[in-house]
Amino acid sequence: MIARTTDMTPELSVVVPLYNEEESLRPLYRAITNAVAPLGISYEIVFVDDGSRDATVQVADEIARSDARVCLGSSVVTMDRLRRWRPALRRPVAR
Repeated sequence: MIARTTDMTPELSVVVPLYNEEESLRPLYRAITNAVAPLGISYEIVFVDDGSRDATVQVADEIARSDARVCLGSSVVTMDRLRRWRPALRRPVAR
């Protein structure tokens, strides 16, 4: 298991939308880590589940438990959690 660090902000965030990706999530995770690791920068992977009906969230949680770059809890985000933020997301950004 990779040690979890909380004192550093990652240099790169890879945000991955998911919908029924139970079979492809592990290969995708390996492809991301294989592509980013040689860059020599700190990074995180954020899985965003959009209401999958298969075991996508469970697979994402398993990956998060084994890799500190994929945090448990808030980094495996479901769209149900985001619905409460929808009004804020629709507001224009003040300049």
